[in-house]
Amino acid sequence: MSERRKPGRPSGPRIRSVKPEHPQDERVGRLSDRAYRVWMGFFTLADDEGRFRALPSAIIGQVFPYASVTPAKLRAAMEEIEASRMVVFYEVDGTPYGAFRRWRKHQRIDKPTPSDLPPPPDPEIVAANAPKRPERSPQEDEDASTPDQGSAPRLAAVTPDPKPTKAEAREVFDAWIEATGKTGQTVFEGEREKLIRRWLATYPKGDLIDAVRGWRHSPHHRGENERHTIYNDLPLLLRHSTNIERFRDLERRARDGAGSGPRAFTETELRAMREGAATA
Repeated sequence: MSERRKPGRPSGPRIRSVKPEHPQDERVGRLSDRAYRVWMGFFTLADDEGRFRALPSAIIGQVFPYASVTPAKLRAAMEEIEASRMVVFYEVDGTPYGAFRRWRKHQRIDKPTPSDLPPPPDPEIVAANAPKRPERSPQEDEDASTPDQGSAPRLAAVTPDPKPTKAEAREVFDAWIEATGKTGQTVFEGEREKLIRRWLATYPKGDLIDAVRGWRHSPHHRGENERHTIYNDLPLLLRHSTNIERFRDLERRARDGAGSGPRAFTETELRAMREGAATA
Protein backbone atom coordinates (compact mmCIF):
# COMPACT_ATOMS: atom_id res chain seq x y z
CA MET A 1 0.00 0.00 0.00
CA SER A 2 1.19 3.55 -0.59
CA GLU A 3 0.95 6.54 1.65
CA ARG A 4 -1.20 9.21 0.06
CA ARG A 5 0.97 12.13 -1.00
CA LYS A 6 -0.03 15.42 0.55
CA PRO A 7 -0.67 18.34 -1.80
CA GLY A 8 2.48 20.33 -2.42
CA ARG A 9 4.71 17.59 -1.10
CA PRO A 10 7.55 16.76 -3.54
CA SER A 11 7.15 13.40 -5.22
CA GLY A 12 9.70 10.74 -4.35
CA PRO A 13 10.12 6.99 -3.92
CA ARG A 14 7.01 5.29 -2.58
CA ILE A 15 6.38 2.15 -0.57
CA ARG A 16 4.96 -0.53 -2.84
CA SER A 17 4.08 -4.20 -2.52
CA VAL A 18 5.07 -6.92 -4.99
CA LYS A 19 3.23 -10.20 -5.43
CA PRO A 20 5.44 -13.16 -4.45
CA GLU A 21 4.56 -15.02 -7.65
CA HIS A 22 5.73 -12.23 -9.98
CA PRO A 23 9.06 -13.98 -10.86
CA GLN A 24 6.98 -16.77 -12.46
CA ASP A 25 5.72 -14.39 -15.16
CA GLU A 26 7.44 -15.29 -18.44
CA ARG A 27 7.94 -11.67 -19.40
CA VAL A 28 9.66 -10.96 -16.09
CA GLY A 29 11.74 -14.11 -16.39
CA ARG A 30 13.12 -13.03 -19.77
CA LEU A 31 14.54 -9.77 -18.39
CA SER A 32 18.26 -9.50 -17.77
CA ASP A 33 19.36 -8.91 -14.17
CA ARG A 34 19.91 -5.21 -14.80
CA ALA A 35 16.57 -4.76 -16.60
CA TYR A 36 14.79 -6.63 -13.81
CA ARG A 37 16.31 -4.30 -11.23
CA VAL A 38 15.25 -1.25 -13.22
CA TRP A 39 11.73 -2.64 -13.63
CA MET A 40 11.47 -3.19 -9.88
CA GLY A 41 12.74 0.34 -9.31
CA PHE A 42 9.93 1.73 -11.45
CA PHE A 43 7.42 0.50 -8.86
CA THR A 44 8.79 2.89 -6.23
CA LEU A 45 9.08 5.76 -8.73
CA ALA A 46 5.52 5.40 -10.09
CA ASP A 47 2.65 7.48 -8.74
CA ASP A 48 -0.79 6.11 -7.89
CA GLU A 49 -1.75 5.82 -11.58
CA GLY A 50 1.45 3.99 -12.51
CA ARG A 51 3.19 6.97 -14.15
CA PHE A 52 6.72 8.18 -13.51
CA ARG A 53 9.35 10.55 -14.89
CA ALA A 54 11.81 8.52 -16.95
CA LEU A 55 14.78 10.85 -16.54
CA PRO A 56 17.95 8.70 -16.79
CA SER A 57 19.78 10.61 -14.04
CA ALA A 58 16.88 10.17 -11.62
CA ILE A 59 16.50 6.46 -12.41
CA ILE A 60 20.22 5.77 -12.01
CA GLY A 61 20.33 7.71 -8.75
CA GLN A 62 17.35 5.81 -7.34
CA VAL A 63 17.98 2.30 -8.67
CA PHE A 64 21.78 2.18 -8.80
CA PRO A 65 23.02 4.50 -6.03
CA TYR A 66 26.20 2.46 -5.43
CA ALA A 67 26.78 0.93 -8.86
CA SER A 68 28.49 2.35 -11.93
CA VAL A 69 25.73 2.27 -14.54
CA THR A 70 26.06 4.49 -17.60
CA PRO A 71 23.09 6.09 -19.39
CA ALA A 72 23.76 3.76 -22.34
CA LYS A 73 23.44 0.66 -20.13
CA LEU A 74 20.27 2.07 -18.57
CA ARG A 75 18.84 2.78 -22.02
CA ALA A 76 19.50 -0.84 -23.05
CA ALA A 77 17.71 -2.07 -19.91
CA MET A 78 14.74 0.21 -20.59
CA GLU A 79 14.53 -1.05 -24.17
CA GLU A 80 14.30 -4.59 -22.78
CA ILE A 81 11.49 -3.56 -20.48
CA GLU A 82 9.60 -1.76 -23.22
CA ALA A 83 9.97 -4.78 -25.53
CA SER A 84 8.35 -6.91 -22.80
CA ARG A 85 5.24 -4.68 -23.10
CA MET A 86 4.98 -4.28 -19.35
CA VAL A 87 5.85 -0.56 -19.44
CA VAL A 88 5.37 2.11 -22.10
CA PHE A 89 7.67 5.12 -22.49
CA TYR A 90 6.59 8.42 -24.03
CA GLU A 91 7.61 12.07 -24.18
CA VAL A 92 5.66 15.26 -23.51
CA ASP A 93 7.18 18.71 -24.12
CA GLY A 94 10.66 17.19 -24.24
CA THR A 95 10.35 15.39 -20.90
CA PRO A 96 10.48 11.56 -20.89
CA TYR A 97 7.85 9.63 -18.94
CA GLY A 98 6.94 6.01 -18.36
CA ALA A 99 3.76 4.18 -17.34
CA PHE A 100 2.91 0.63 -16.37
CA ARG A 101 0.46 -0.91 -18.83
CA ARG A 102 -1.54 -2.75 -16.16
CA TRP A 103 -0.80 -0.89 -12.95
CA ARG A 104 -3.87 -2.04 -11.04
CA LYS A 105 -2.87 -5.63 -11.74
CA HIS A 106 0.27 -5.05 -9.68
CA GLN A 107 -0.92 -2.60 -7.03
CA ARG A 108 -3.99 -2.10 -4.89
CA ILE A 109 -3.87 1.39 -3.41
CA ASP A 110 -6.16 2.80 -0.75
CA LYS A 111 -7.24 6.40 -1.37
CA PRO A 112 -5.17 6.89 -4.56
CA THR A 113 -4.00 10.38 -5.48
CA PRO A 114 -4.71 11.41 -9.11
CA SER A 115 -1.55 11.69 -11.15
CA ASP A 116 0.04 15.09 -11.77
CA LEU A 117 1.97 13.70 -14.75
CA PRO A 118 0.86 13.73 -18.40
CA PRO A 119 -0.99 10.54 -19.39
CA PRO A 120 0.43 8.01 -21.86
CA PRO A 121 -0.91 8.34 -25.42
CA ASP A 122 -2.80 5.03 -25.31
CA PRO A 123 -6.32 5.56 -23.87
CA GLU A 124 -6.55 1.87 -22.95
CA ILE A 125 -3.61 2.28 -20.56
CA VAL A 126 -5.14 5.44 -19.07
CA ALA A 127 -8.46 3.66 -18.50
CA ALA A 128 -6.81 0.52 -17.10
CA ASN A 129 -4.79 2.54 -14.57
CA ALA A 130 -7.47 5.04 -13.56
CA PRO A 131 -8.19 4.92 -9.80
CA LYS A 132 -11.43 3.26 -8.86
CA ARG A 133 -13.91 5.40 -6.98
CA PRO A 134 -14.69 4.04 -3.49
CA GLU A 135 -18.15 2.58 -3.14
CA ARG A 136 -20.54 4.49 -0.91
CA SER A 137 -23.15 3.10 1.40
CA PRO A 138 -26.85 3.76 0.74
CA GLN A 139 -26.85 6.18 3.70
CA GLU A 140 -23.93 8.14 2.21
CA ASP A 141 -25.77 8.34 -1.11
CA GLU A 142 -28.85 9.68 0.66
CA ASP A 143 -26.78 12.21 2.62
CA ALA A 144 -25.04 13.36 -0.56
CA SER A 145 -28.35 13.93 -2.37
CA THR A 146 -30.01 15.79 0.53
CA PRO A 147 -28.88 19.41 1.02
CA ASP A 148 -28.34 20.75 4.52
CA GLN A 149 -31.09 22.93 5.98
CA GLY A 150 -30.59 26.52 4.92
CA SER A 151 -28.03 25.69 2.25
CA ALA A 152 -28.39 25.80 -1.51
CA PRO A 153 -28.90 22.46 -3.26
CA ARG A 154 -25.71 20.95 -4.64
CA LEU A 155 -25.51 20.54 -8.39
CA ALA A 156 -24.77 17.06 -9.68
CA ALA A 157 -21.34 16.81 -11.30
CA VAL A 158 -21.09 15.64 -14.89
CA THR A 159 -19.17 12.37 -14.79
CA PRO A 160 -18.01 9.90 -17.41
CA ASP A 161 -20.13 6.88 -18.17
CA PRO A 162 -18.33 3.76 -16.86
CA LYS A 163 -20.15 1.68 -19.51
CA PRO A 164 -20.58 3.91 -22.54
CA THR A 165 -23.13 2.77 -25.08
CA LYS A 166 -22.82 2.55 -28.82
CA ALA A 167 -25.44 5.28 -29.17
CA GLU A 168 -23.36 7.68 -27.08
CA ALA A 169 -20.27 6.92 -29.10
CA ARG A 170 -22.29 7.51 -32.26
CA GLU A 171 -23.25 11.00 -31.04
CA VAL A 172 -19.56 11.89 -30.72
CA PHE A 173 -18.84 10.40 -34.15
CA ASP A 174 -21.71 12.34 -35.75
CA ALA A 175 -20.41 15.58 -34.20
CA TRP A 176 -17.01 14.87 -35.76
CA ILE A 177 -18.62 14.12 -39.15
CA GLU A 178 -20.52 17.40 -39.00
CA ALA A 179 -17.44 19.42 -37.98
CA THR A 180 -15.18 17.92 -40.64
CA GLY A 181 -17.64 17.67 -43.49
CA LYS A 182 -16.95 13.97 -43.97
CA THR A 183 -19.32 12.00 -46.16
CA GLY A 184 -21.77 9.32 -45.18
CA GLN A 185 -19.29 6.77 -46.48
CA THR A 186 -17.08 7.30 -43.40
CA VAL A 187 -17.26 4.13 -41.28
CA PHE A 188 -18.19 4.35 -37.59
CA GLU A 189 -17.97 0.71 -36.56
CA GLY A 190 -14.54 -0.72 -35.78
CA GLU A 191 -11.53 1.30 -34.63
CA ARG A 192 -13.33 4.66 -34.46
CA GLU A 193 -16.12 3.28 -32.30
CA LYS A 194 -13.64 1.56 -29.98
CA LEU A 195 -11.56 4.73 -29.64
CA ILE A 196 -14.55 6.88 -28.72
CA ARG A 197 -15.94 4.33 -26.25
CA ARG A 198 -12.57 4.05 -24.50
CA TRP A 199 -12.47 7.79 -23.90
CA LEU A 200 -16.13 7.91 -22.85
CA ALA A 201 -15.07 5.84 -19.85
CA THR A 202 -12.78 8.74 -18.86
CA TYR A 203 -14.55 11.90 -20.09
CA PRO A 204 -18.20 13.00 -20.21
CA LYS A 205 -19.77 12.79 -23.64
CA GLY A 206 -20.02 16.58 -23.89
CA ASP A 207 -16.26 16.92 -23.48
CA LEU A 208 -15.60 14.61 -26.41
CA ILE A 209 -18.20 16.30 -28.62
CA ASP A 210 -16.55 19.66 -28.00
CA ALA A 211 -13.09 18.15 -28.53
CA VAL A 212 -13.91 16.78 -32.00
CA ARG A 213 -15.23 20.23 -32.96
CA GLY A 214 -12.49 22.34 -31.40
CA TRP A 215 -9.89 21.84 -34.14
CA ARG A 216 -11.80 24.44 -36.21
CA HIS A 217 -10.49 27.16 -33.89
CA SER A 218 -6.81 26.22 -34.31
CA PRO A 219 -5.27 27.89 -37.40
CA HIS A 220 -2.66 25.16 -37.66
CA HIS A 221 -5.24 22.39 -37.72
CA ARG A 222 -7.47 24.30 -40.15
CA GLY A 223 -4.63 24.10 -42.67
CA GLU A 224 -2.82 27.38 -42.02
CA ASN A 225 0.55 25.63 -41.82
CA GLU A 226 3.59 25.13 -44.02
CA ARG A 227 2.10 22.00 -45.59
CA HIS A 228 -1.34 23.58 -46.13
CA THR A 229 -2.75 20.38 -44.65
CA ILE A 230 -5.86 20.06 -42.49
CA TYR A 231 -5.29 17.95 -39.38
CA ASN A 232 -8.67 16.75 -38.10
CA ASP A 233 -8.53 12.96 -38.12
CA LEU A 234 -10.34 11.39 -35.19
CA PRO A 235 -7.28 9.44 -33.87
CA LEU A 236 -5.39 12.74 -33.74
CA LEU A 237 -8.11 14.73 -31.98
CA LEU A 238 -8.63 11.96 -29.40
CA ARG A 239 -5.03 10.81 -29.27
CA HIS A 240 -4.52 11.58 -25.56
CA SER A 241 -5.86 13.75 -22.72
CA THR A 242 -3.78 16.78 -23.67
CA ASN A 243 -5.38 16.93 -27.13
CA ILE A 244 -8.89 16.27 -25.86
CA GLU A 245 -8.76 18.98 -23.22
CA ARG A 246 -7.09 21.55 -25.48
CA PHE A 247 -9.53 21.08 -28.37
CA ARG A 248 -12.46 20.99 -25.93
CA ASP A 249 -11.38 24.31 -24.41
CA LEU A 250 -10.88 25.86 -27.85
CA GLU A 251 -14.46 24.99 -28.77
CA ARG A 252 -15.93 26.21 -25.50
CA ARG A 253 -14.08 29.51 -25.48
CA ALA A 254 -15.16 30.19 -29.05
CA ARG A 255 -18.77 29.27 -28.25
CA ASP A 256 -18.83 31.35 -25.07
CA GLY A 257 -17.18 34.33 -26.77
CA ALA A 258 -14.26 34.42 -24.34
CA GLY A 259 -11.91 37.31 -25.02
CA SER A 260 -8.68 35.37 -24.66
CA GLY A 261 -8.37 31.88 -26.00
CA PRO A 262 -6.30 29.04 -24.59
CA ARG A 263 -2.56 29.03 -25.23
CA ALA A 264 -1.39 28.02 -28.67
CA PHE A 265 -0.03 24.57 -29.33
CA THR A 266 3.76 24.43 -28.94
CA GLU A 267 5.99 23.28 -31.78
CA THR A 268 6.72 20.09 -29.82
CA GLU A 269 2.98 19.35 -29.50
CA LEU A 270 2.33 20.09 -33.16
CA ARG A 271 5.21 17.86 -34.24
CA ALA A 272 3.94 15.03 -32.03
CA MET A 273 0.46 15.43 -33.51
CA ARG A 274 1.79 15.30 -37.06
CA GLU A 275 3.77 12.17 -36.27
CA GLY A 276 0.70 10.63 -34.64
CA ALA A 277 -1.43 11.47 -37.67
CA ALA A 278 1.16 9.94 -39.99
CA THR A 279 1.14 6.65 -38.09
CA ALA A 280 -2.60 6.48 -37.34
